[in-house]
Amino acid sequence: IIRQTSGITAKEWIDRALITRIKIELRHTDKPATQIAEEMHFANPSFFSKYFRRLTSMTPLEYRQIDN
Repeated sequence: IIRQTSGITAKEWIDRALITRIKIELRHTDKPATQIAEEMHFANPSFFSKYFRRLTSMTPLEYRQIDN
């Protein structure tokens, strides 16, 4: 139903929401990526980094270092 209505799968909606939340944490807090990964319930920091990179084409550290 979600895909029929929006043209986007439920997984894509979830991924977009999660990445948006992670970006907010990276941009507006000083929390280490490992802490953010834990708070977002990723299995480990490596998976968190790979997930972020797959969806944004940059690592969490690279994202944190770019100018606003």
